Amino acid sequence: MTAGSRAGIVLAGGYSTRFGEHDKALARLDDKPLLMHVIEGLAPAVDGVVVNCRWEQLSSFRPVLRTTSVDVDIAFAPDPVPDKGPVAGIAAGLRAVSTPYVAVVAADMPFVDAEFFDDLFDLAAGRDGSVPHIDGHVQPMHAVYRTAAARSAAGDVVECGDGSLHGVINRLDTTILSTSEVLSRTSRRTFTDVNSVDDFREVERKFQ
Repeated sequence: MTAGSRAGIVLAGGYSTRFGEHDKALARLDDKPLLMHVIEGLAPAVDGVVVNCRWEQLSSFRPVLRTTSVDVDIAFAPDPVPDKGPVAGIAAGLRAVSTPYVAVVAADMPFVDAEFFDDLFDLAAGRDGSVPHIDGHVQPMHAVYRTAAARSAAGDVVECGDGSLHGVINRLDTTILSTSEVLSRTSRRTFTDVNSVDDFREVERKFQ
């Protein structure tokens, strides 16, 4: 993916072990798969989207994403080896990206705020990225990174067997936004994620 200056990586390769037998990325929220909510939320802030997933997910993801109306290219970056964690997923996505900066977001965060990602891209300029910090938690899976630096850092973390998202952050010169800075630009709702069926039901209530 080479067009434009900004790309997005959506991490969808997890096994959804806390969600039961179904792939949560395909769970229908307001009659739309969760994965599509994330892509459509991110799309206004980027020039193209790469979906990181497992090889066996491609046959179910492709038909779903053909129905989206977003005006950006969508490509896939399957994991070479499945179940190696989000850092390996980021590394796989980064190999498919050649834009200077990239947004990374998990596929279980349906309230993506494109305007907030615009801010994160602006704040990342001249640094290795910009990462929100909300209520005591750094959000490395809802952040913007300089592609070359993140590719190197993620590769190092995968190679050393650490697998830690914090290991990636620690290798980068990023802007960390405080909770007050984050909340001056977006809401806590932006960082809602769906890990379990109960989480999904709670999100469904927010859509009603």
